[in-house]
Amino acid sequence: MAEGIGVAGGTACGVAYRPSTRRQAAVSVEHVYSAAKRRYERWAEDSSLPATARDLALVYLALLEDPELREAIEGDVTKGRTVGEAITEACEHQARLLDGARHPYLRQRAQDLRALVQELLVMKDEGNYGGILLADSLTPLGLYEAYGAGARGIILRESLAFTSHLAILARTVGLPLVAGVAFDITYWQGQLISIDGASGQIWAGERSFTLQHMDYTPYPLWLNAASARDIAAAQGYKGVGLFRTEFLYLQLGGIPAVEYEEEHYVAAVKAAAGRPVIFRLLDLGSDKPIAGLTLDKEPNPMLGERGVRVLLRRRDILERQVRALLVASAHGPLSIMVPMVISAHEMAEVRTVLSELGASHLKLGAMLETPAALLMAEELTGVSDFFSLGTNDLAAYVYACDRAGEMHLPDKAEAMFRLIAFSLRAAKQQGREVGVCGELAADPVYSARFLELGCDYLSMVASAFPIVGKALRGRN
Repeated sequence: MAEGIGVAGGTACGVAYRPSTRRQAAVSVEHVYSAAKRRYERWAEDSSLPATARDLALVYLALLEDPELREAIEGDVTKGRTVGEAITEACEHQARLLDGARHPYLRQRAQDLRALVQELLVMKDEGNYGGILLADSLTPLGLYEAYGAGARGIILRESLAFTSHLAILARTVGLPLVAGVAFDITYWQGQLISIDGASGQIWAGERSFTLQHMDYTPYPLWLNAASARDIAAAQGYKGVGLFRTEFLYLQLGGIPAVEYEEEHYVAAVKAAAGRPVIFRLLDLGSDKPIAGLTLDKEPNPMLGERGVRVLLRRRDILERQVRALLVASAHGPLSIMVPMVISAHEMAEVRTVLSELGASHLKLGAMLETPAALLMAEELTGVSDFFSLGTNDLAAYVYACDRAGEMHLPDKAEAMFRLIAFSLRAAKQQGREVGVCGELAADPVYSARFLELGCDYLSMVASAFPIVGKALRGRN
């Protein structure tokens, strides 16, 4: 048995593999097409996905069967284009021909073609579907690609903080992750291994794990999610307290087609089956950059243009998100949440956008994750319908530490909890609901304290339900 640092709980068993270093420019059209067909055939047959997601997979499969499109791509490659360039140009050419069509169905196919481009450009070698990924380090986009390609778990040589965005993403999508393995992980390549993402333990061969079941309904446990699949796979939650909209952008490495983004949100609402879903607007910047959307270089990205600052600079992106969420709201209850707020003025600007787009009936909440927001909670109640505590960034700012490193909260986080208590008094005086969607909500050391202070619910990844439920039951 070997051991690392468990940063994303859950267990998995599979054949260990190293990621391919080949990019799309170095692979064939046949490789990309084959990998894409395998992915969409799986999605089309996956009953855990909402019907809209399965239908979208069938649309992509139909486009991949178009001989004229494939001939155009292969022709461009013959002329010296890379596979990526050929895919982009051929699909865009066909999309432009359909843009002016009178029939709505044909215009929709134009948008599907543009979305397919983004899908194909991030397609990776899926020959290791169902395995355990071995890597020295990994970006959030790389993790999402591994998840999309069917990885069951991840082992990293790099040390990773529990509150890093990579660890949070792994927990959100349900991928067990063991980091900080202090020896050559390539030793396991090609071997069947088992991992426990909570304890950090790694075993050679297949290991059976005992699952414990308990009833979570007595507790105000909500779900953190990034896709309809995450929601459909979870049980026992009262609502989705945090839907991370930026992960769609990270998965595609850019801005998705409007219709694709709408489908993504609609599928999430439908998967929740009548339970409320809180969609956080794009929380980009820092270690979640998107080319052409976030700033290329900043001296200190953690303190730079993040969250609502990006959205207010790129109002076109804010407006398209609100429009897409307005479409999704016809399929079930949803609210909108604004990240990295520091003033009531920012919330007022976002609220103006909702009003201009006919979405003023949707509840609009603010993330309390900066000291400024917590200290200005009274003023924020005038422009916010609810609040959610984002403890990951809040702890980093209160204790002047890097959230990507190991965070040590002295005195049982007393300084941070005094600040939280101050903001809760202001929020509760005005009847505002306050949830917790940061990682401390899933920490049994702190979960009960949030509720004792007056927080209304705790939102976390589904894998944290057992340990938090057990802790809360013990308090009862």
